[in-house]
Amino acid sequence: LTKKFNTISGSVGEVTEKAFLEQYSYIKEEFKELSESVGHQGRGEASLEPHMLRATLDDCLDIVITVFGFMQKLETLGVDVGQAGIDTANNNLSKYTNIPAVVYQTIDKLEIEKGIEAYSTFNQDENVFVIRNSASGKIVKPLNFVSNDLSPYITQQVKENYVRANRQYS
Repeated sequence: LTKKFNTISGSVGEVTEKAFLEQYSYIKEEFKELSESVGHQGRGEASLEPHMLRATLDDCLDIVITVFGFMQKLETLGVDVGQAGIDTANNNLSKYTNIPAVVYQTIDKLEIEKGIEAYSTFNQDENVFVIRNSASGKIVKPLNFVSNDLSPYITQQVKENYVRANRQYS
């Protein structure tokens, strides 16, 4: 439905630098609204109280939809956004390891080299360890983690399509 919305408006085919930057500004604006919804209204710390859930849901969906619009522009240039997303999701799963030594080495290295305290839990259903930053709760990448390479999705044809769109615009 987002693609239909952007197709009707004509924006899905707008792939100039100006159009990408405009779409980026929409994402930033929606994120700003989310920041306001979760309590950054002069009180310092964020909070999420029950009465804020509807606005927070609305803001989250607006962010996702404006990001979809950005990705649709990339698709128009020839990027296989769907497969890139699958590759990235699979790569994220590799942040979980089933090797205890990797877990211990990761936790030790974080503490010694960065002063970050971390801990691990074991997910029996998936037979993997989850390593988390103790302060933030954020998932920590194990030492053997390798980021995925998205450069194959930015082909020469994609780059040429982008250059062509910007040449026509100027």
